Amino acid sequence: MAGKRPRTGLSLLVGLVFFLAGPASAQDARESLYEQLVSLGNEADFPPLDGAWELTLPGDHGAHPGARSESWSVVAHLTGADVAPVSLQFSLARLGLRADASANPLQPTALFRGHVILTGPTVDLAEERLSRGLGAAGHDAALSQVWLDQWTLDHSAETLTLALDTAKTPIRLTLAQTTGATPQNSAGEAPFRGYSNPKMEVTGKIGDTAVTGVAWLDHLWGDVPLPGGPLAYDRLILHLNDGGALSLLRTRRRDGAGIATLDGVLLDADGQATVLSDESVDLTVSQVWQAAGQGGDYPVGWHLTGAGLDLTVKPFEPDQRQAFAVPVWSGGVRATGSINGQTTSGIGTLQLTGYEE
Repeated sequence: MAGKRPRTGLSLLVGLVFFLAGPASAQDARESLYEQLVSLGNEADFPPLDGAWELTLPGDHGAHPGARSESWSVVAHLTGADVAPVSLQFSLARLGLRADASANPLQPTALFRGHVILTGPTVDLAEERLSRGLGAAGHDAALSQVWLDQWTLDHSAETLTLALDTAKTPIRLTLAQTTGATPQNSAGEAPFRGYSNPKMEVTGKIGDTAVTGVAWLDHLWGDVPLPGGPLAYDRLILHLNDGGALSLLRTRRRDGAGIATLDGVLLDADGQATVLSDESVDLTVSQVWQAAGQGGDYPVGWHLTGAGLDLTVKPFEPDQRQAFAVPVWSGGVRATGSINGQTTSGIGTLQLTGYEE
């Protein structure tokens, strides 16, 4: 069919698609393999990204193969006529293994990793896939597409299209820009580049069910920290019923040394931004969950105060831990409270890493 790229089947890495469930030995094996490949990628000699830069769309929606690593992340909060609110997460990351792609075309140049998580009162889906590329993952500039197996992200000047064939249900979503994208590190002070689009309008289907909602898109490339490294993070994204949005990122050392930092942004319905930090916002853990036999206390409930915020964040369900190559607690949350004295509520997604013992 014209305009379609031929498929090659499942990922070549071990020849398997890795899903949420699996025996402990399989979990240990993919954790070890993932760590070895990440170590190999960190040794590769990629040129640094230096200096100021300008965001150019739709071109920058696509891949930047000259960068050491790259990630696309979509967090969407969706509902339908007969559908309770759900949280959908899609992530696709590439880690370069060799800077010189022409040295041996039969050797993989990158490790690709992706996941899909769908959580809500009546849905529970989590899948992870790993690939060495070689036809099973990559990017096609002519088709304006990046892919991993049967997961594709197509981009144009105005929209992004997600097509995700999962073991439980197909997902088809179109994300339309309602505001301009915000460049990250445009001055070139950090070794990465990227942008965010916090309030994209979403339409599409989960299976046969029509859904609508709003999504937050992040796209970064360069020396991007990868899961399993020395830093761990907690990320909260909220879409509020008044049309606003909030993102908070708490970063800390995995070994417990040093002091955690908190950074974020609060957007009102018109897109006006208020920068948040640990000097302006207090984060108090209000609920903790522990995985049986896994160790680690996950702070799954938060109370946020300061900078006009008085928000209580509670999980859809306490157990939303995903047994991926690098385990993570990641799922849907509800927020209630007030902002600048005005009552508000919203649906969000919370991601917690680095709590395994």
